[in-house]
Amino acid sequence: MPTVAQVLRNTSVPALKNYFGKRFGQGSTIVDWQGSEGTVVRRLMKAVTQLSLEGQATLSTDFDRMFDMTDEAGECAIASLFPDRNEWPTGNNAYDRIMWLYLNDPERFRRAEEIRYAEHQRQGRRWSGYVLLSLHFFVSRVDFFQAANFVKDSVFAFLAVIRAVTMVRPLSVRW
Repeated sequence: MPTVAQVLRNTSVPALKNYFGKRFGQGSTIVDWQGSEGTVVRRLMKAVTQLSLEGQATLSTDFDRMFDMTDEAGECAIASLFPDRNEWPTGNNAYDRIMWLYLNDPERFRRAEEIRYAEHQRQGRRWSGYVLLSLHFFVSRVDFFQAANFVKDSVFAFLAVIRAVTMVRPLSVRW
């Protein structure tokens, strides 16, 4: 549960207390909330391991969703949903704002997730720099050694192109 640990470490104690109170109904009783922030987070980490499996799954799912929204794309998605800056969720950092939005306005949070997902897919990687030949055709229709010879010839052809372009000493490759 590395995401849970990261969200716990980066979210303020009042926001965490609010989350556990609203989500599990035991905000004030799950741990002693008095003490430094580091101490409270350590207590919460121990308390999380003592939750039921269903509670741990809920916590992990919630925190995964929140963590995904803390990057720049998530922050921009949330900002686009609040044209009036007076409505902008208050908090010390992105984790506090995301947690507030998750708890208090789940519909906007869901829309922000969709915006972030679309933006991530739009900006994401759509190509592969290394495209390998599919050997399914060869393996199913000819024997394996013919397929291996085809791959070997392709590699030698690739090395020949590299040699010609870079004008370097030929590589010795043994097969």
